[in-house]
Formats: sequence, C-alpha cells, structure tokens
Amino acid sequence: MSLSPRQNLDFSAFWEAPYRPLFLAAFLAALLALAWWPLGVRLGLPAPGLAPAVLWHIHELIFGFAAAAVGGYLLTALPGWTGREPLRGRGLQALVFTWILARVATAMAGALPPAVPIALNAAYFLGLAGIIGYQVIAAGVYRKLGFVGAVVMLGLVEALFLNAALAGRVLIGLYLAQTLLIGFTLLMTGVAAWAIPAFTRNWLTQSGHTGRTVRERPWSRAAAQILVGLALVLRLAGYADAASAALIAAAMAMLWTMSGWRTGAALSNPLLAALHLAYSWVPLGILSLGVIGLGLVAYPASDAIHTITIGAMAGLIMAVAGRA
Repeated sequence: MSLSPRQNLDFSAFWEAPYRPLFLAAFLAALLALAWWPLGVRLGLPAPGLAPAVLWHIHELIFGFAAAAVGGYLLTALPGWTGREPLRGRGLQALVFTWILARVATAMAGALPPAVPIALNAAYFLGLAGIIGYQVIAAGVYRKLGFVGAVVMLGLVEALFLNAALAGRVLIGLYLAQTLLIGFTLLMTGVAAWAIPAFTRNWLTQSGHTGRTVRERPWSRAAAQILVGLALVLRLAGYADAASAALIAAAMAMLWTMSGWRTGAALSNPLLAALHLAYSWVPLGILSLGVIGLGLVAYPASDAIHTITIGAMAGLIMAVAGRA
C-alpha cells in the first residue's frame, strides 16, 4: 500500500533552520551523557572508551551538549546580525554530521589513535567559527567577532582537555573543565543578561502590566562580566584564591542586576519564568564555587559545578530552545 503525497514524510524543512537539528542534537547528547554514565554502566553496560568515565561524562555535557546548543543559538542569531540567509541544507548537514562523528570518536577514544577524536572535535568548533566569522566579516559587523573568538577558545580548551584525558592526566582535565565553566558563565552572562530584561520589558508592555518598569542596571551587568573575566584570567594564571574572590564579587553584581528585572511579574509567563529561574542559578553557582574555593564552607565542589551545568547551563538552553 503506497502513501499519498500528503502522507509522505518530508524532513526537508528540518534542515532549513540551524536550531532544529542542533537543539535536537543537544537534547540527545544530554540524554546519552546521563543514560550511559553513570546510569547505564551501573546497570551493566560497558563503560565509554574515554577513561575514567567521569571525564567522558564531563566532556559530552560540555563539548557535546552545550557546544551543540551554542552552535544552534549562534547560527540562529547570525542572520539577525548580518542580514544574510541562515546556514541551511548541505552546509548545516555537514556541520551536524561532524558533530555526530566527534561524539562517536570520543565514545570510542580508547580504541582509536588520540589524533582522531581530537581532530573531529576540533573540526566542529573550527567549522562553526569559520561560518560565523565569514558572514560577520562579509556583513561588516565586526563587533560580533567576539563570538568567533569564544568558539575558537572553546575548541582550544576542548583539545587541551581531551589531550589531558587521553594521556591519563585526570586532575589537569578536571581543572580545565572547571575553568571552562567559568568561561561559559561569562558567555551566559553576556547573552542572557541582555536578552532576559529585554524579553521581559516587551512582554510587560504587550500584556499591559502597570507599575515599575524593568531596570537593566548596565553598570552592574558590565561589572559582573568584567569580574567573571578577571576570575577566568586569574585562574589560568594560577591565582586560585583571587579568582574565587572575583567570583563572589561577580555573583553579588549579578544578583543586584537581576533585582531590577521584575522576576515576580515574569513568573506568570512560562517562557519568561524558565529564563529567569534558569539564569538565577548562574550567580548561585559561581557564588558556591567562590566560597568553596576560599574554604569558607565545607561543600562538595562537584555539587557546585552541577549548579552551573544542570541549573544554569541546561536550564538556559532548554528555555531558549523552548522559545525557538
């Protein structure tokens, strides 16, 4: 029995917008990273090829899940910056296929030459940076080149992390992962701290809410970004205590910035509520890292890291994907 034309499945539109395959890829990566390790391994599945398995778990949540979501967001925002057509069709398919190959190679890292998973993971980041950089330069919007630098830096840290993990330098890998999370915090602050109050103000206006308006507090927002950037530099330079103090100060600046966003009113809108609640984990997460780093509280560092990864990073990705 043949299907009528109306019944035939047509996935061509799936490749017309970057967020569709890349946000789906992010979801599947997050699901796999949790279902395989620790859950699947405890149920008897063989461990991933990157040992110890916790390094594979960290790698896939940051460089698989989060990297796919970052690609989906940046490539979706790109036409708005440049006025050019979005990446679609074969170019988008090639980028997603590269990302998939990198996931397979990382899972089989123990059975492959180290250059293979490193090269495939780097190819995704270089491809993404190249696409964004070409369109930004062609359109003359040079102020957006910072996003190109962020993607390149993400790829560089990924290569260093994977090289350390494959060489058995577990502690170096963990240190790089924690440092990269601070970098992700800087990215989240730069994007979300601008977008959330703008979305909230528009919704308040459209829905006829009265009372005080949204206060963006650009000086405290800028101070938070500078302090997170300073913490990142200090940590890379080996000044761990100073970096922790900078994180605590950044968290205070973020909380002050958020106090003007009318979060209470925004909670009645599900999409805005998801953004506000997810972003609230950013200052809570870096505050936890800061006080733990200074030895002010006895609290597991892994739990503070999950505050940023599961609370802030995953929450914001889900909230942005929900709006899309």
